[in-house]
Amino acid sequence: MNLLDILGRIGFDWQVALANLFNFLIIFLLLKYFAFKPIAKIIADRKAKINQGLDDAQQAETNKLLAQEQAQEIVTAARAEAHGIVAHAEARVQEMLLQAQDNARVQATDMINEAHRKIEKDRLKMNQELRAQSARLIVESVQKIMMDTVHEKEHDKIMNKALELMRSE
Repeated sequence: MNLLDILGRIGFDWQVALANLFNFLIIFLLLKYFAFKPIAKIIADRKAKINQGLDDAQQAETNKLLAQEQAQEIVTAARAEAHGIVAHAEARVQEMLLQAQDNARVQATDMINEAHRKIEKDRLKMNQELRAQSARLIVESVQKIMMDTVHEKEHDKIMNKALELMRSE
């Protein structure tokens, strides 16, 4: 017995099997060209889109981290610049305060010197006035005394001498 006889006994028909095989190959080829290729292409496109999305997400994450680092650097630089500006302003304020103090000292010294000059001027003026009043009083006193005791010629002579002495002082 051969294999075909054995298969025939169990109900296997090679012609039906061959027809089934032929039908299977036709359906398989039709599905392959009209279903599997488009489905495979759609799957490949979707897979590419997913991979592109993942790559874009990774790139976005990298860009985000770089942007955060740059922002931190900018903030750090701005803080350093602000501290520099504040330090410069404080130094300028100190400089201005010292300059104002120096100006105040100079003005105070000038005012004191001016007051000393005025006091000296007033003192000299008062001394002159005092001398003038003293001379007048002395002259008047001498005149009264002389009127009683000395003649007019001697009186004029003594008065002139007294005036000359006072002027020379």
